[in-house]
Amino acid sequence: MRLLTDKKFNPSEAANMSYKTMSVPLNLYIKGIVLFTGMLFLAYGQSTAQTYKGILKGQLMDASTRRPLYGATVSKDSTSLDSTTYFNGHYVISLAKGNHTVYFSMPGYHTKAIRGVKIQRNETTTLDILLFPDSINGQSRQPVTFSQESKKSIYNFLNSSTLYSDKIASANIQPGTDKNGMQLLKRLGGVIVMDHRARGDLQSLNISGMGERYNQVLLNGLVFNSLDATSKAYPLSLLPSEAIEAVSVQTYTNGSIPADFGGGTVNIRMKD
Repeated sequence: MRLLTDKKFNPSEAANMSYKTMSVPLNLYIKGIVLFTGMLFLAYGQSTAQTYKGILKGQLMDASTRRPLYGATVSKDSTSLDSTTYFNGHYVISLAKGNHTVYFSMPGYHTKAIRGVKIQRNETTTLDILLFPDSINGQSRQPVTFSQESKKSIYNFLNSSTLYSDKIASANIQPGTDKNGMQLLKRLGGVIVMDHRARGDLQSLNISGMGERYNQVLLNGLVFNSLDATSKAYPLSLLPSEAIEAVSVQTYTNGSIPADFGGGTVNIRMKD
């Protein structure tokens, strides 16, 4: 049988031709694998970076008027812009796990640098800030620590008053020791919590030597009505400490709270 061609078959040439025709697809295949692997590593790195971040949130207020500051700048260094405050003065910023120095600034106010802001992985840290107007001397750009700033009675709207008040913020609440609101309020200065199990597991308060009828409890700024018909008693033991953001007591009144007390007012602020 005779082949219908004048060119003789050469096995070595056929092998070379097969290698050349296969070399281009093989290179493209290898490049594709390398590119796909690189994209996987990039996606993993981004997801890992997000996993090791935490949230810092709080509220900025004018130190002299206690009004919220809208449009203030919150940043992790003195030059960048990471977040701005909302109309109610609240801010939220995402930071990597570790210790940071966070800057709070607004035109017309002294910039405040907070050192030692500790961010935990996948956790939310709360820090409320008071900014002083430029007209107030002695409040320059000196940095303060996180613990110093968090101890200020932000929730008591007469922070600068010399009258008696006390506060426990979220950073100082210990869920292992403070199991509920009753045990947490016992740590406030001048507050005595009396447990009345016979009344249905209710608790009453004695503040600065004044009995239960002369004191009041606020829940998120609103009056917490008594559940006892004959006295002021509250189910404080039913409030888990994990759900409480801060508690405070003050023995003076101002325009921000009802004046229906003679001993003191306890304000319990729950987490969002």
